[in-house]
Amino acid sequence: MRYEKRKSKNKEEYYSFLYWDPKTKKRMRLRKSEVPADIDTDEKAESFCKLKEAELQNFSLKVKRDLEWKRKFYDFEQLLELYAKRRKTEAPNSWKTDVYYLEQYVFTFFLSIKKSNNLHSWENYFEDLRDWLEKDAELVKQKGKNLRLAYATKNACIKALNRFLSTMVRQQKMKGPVSRCSMFPKHQLNRKGIESYITPAESQVVFEKLKEIDKDVAEFYWVLLHTGLRLNECIGLAASHVFKGQPSEVNLKKMLDRYGLNSILHIVLDSQPSSNEGIRSKDGTVLRKPMKHRRRIEPKNNRIIPVSDKLAATIIAERFNAQAALIKAKTFGDQRGNYLLFSGLDKNRVSNKMRRAYELLGVAAKSPHDCRHTYCTELVALTEGHHFLAKYVLGHSDISTTENYLHLWEVIQQKMAQDRQVEDTIDLDEIIEG
Repeated sequence: MRYEKRKSKNKEEYYSFLYWDPKTKKRMRLRKSEVPADIDTDEKAESFCKLKEAELQNFSLKVKRDLEWKRKFYDFEQLLELYAKRRKTEAPNSWKTDVYYLEQYVFTFFLSIKKSNNLHSWENYFEDLRDWLEKDAELVKQKGKNLRLAYATKNACIKALNRFLSTMVRQQKMKGPVSRCSMFPKHQLNRKGIESYITPAESQVVFEKLKEIDKDVAEFYWVLLHTGLRLNECIGLAASHVFKGQPSEVNLKKMLDRYGLNSILHIVLDSQPSSNEGIRSKDGTVLRKPMKHRRRIEPKNNRIIPVSDKLAATIIAERFNAQAALIKAKTFGDQRGNYLLFSGLDKNRVSNKMRRAYELLGVAAKSPHDCRHTYCTELVALTEGHHFLAKYVLGHSDISTTENYLHLWEVIQQKMAQDRQVEDTIDLDEIIEG
């Protein structure tokens, strides 16, 4: 523990204290709220340092004992690294999230709350884990705000646990067969409701307002609404993904013809940017990774998205043409995947400008992902509940995800019917005479 004198924004001098955290193994600084307000001399600062040093030494011993206890049967840090390496190959897009849930919630429950350092005994606490996730677990990133986990997050924790134990059996770190912790039922999962649907009238006024704020974001918003692309997919939309006319894929073309969906142009999506930040490397190459639910970037994993809306097709075509000069000049090399239609946009800019537009309109804000929900809802309705087409175009891994949108469309229709009923009233004479 040591101290140093610093100056605040008001040029007032104060004492700041630094220490080595044995748990995080990082140099840390005490918050101002953790430092007594009456420390105004070097002597007082030195005395406070000694007091905190004694506390830290005691804490360090406790951390050491806990670590020894945790390593009695297994080195959990090593197991976590082993699991992370395995998941990285199995799920290149989501492995980090999976490891995060395992470390922050599953390990916290078994190692810190239940004090169970033997993997073979974990199955005895499965129901306790579910109960803890249900009643006591809070969002780690929002600690202190008493925010409960969503059911989707609770199930993600349970999935991480089941995968971890199965991996440990395969890696011969424990004997199988291993029991599986049961998930929370699907009806409890948080589904998007009618409040996430963007009506045609709302989309038009938001688009006009966005044009006043940021034309690039306005056009991005309109393309999101009429392609169903995920935010990151649209940010990574490149010249290599855009083609004129109807898609050539036979089965998809038949389905589009069946429902009268005239594709002005179409997108063949093969990948997405590997990061929300720093999309390009130093040589201008766009760093890419497989799309969600895909392990590799390869033709069989491509997703074909027809674009039927005239304005969305015009926006994409104009931006595609704008890249032509850059492609000819080989600004970012020979690969057309490096020439982004929405170059310069990122997640924060899009989200912030959309939020601002809704604020100015005095309407409850919608997220960029609500554009995807809206597109899927309308596609399912347009195709009379034909789930396969929506599943194929949107890239859902599970048909039950697509089916949720048919339910949402039925709710929207019921709401519209209720509104009409209030306006028109019911003719009682017609009922009696009938």
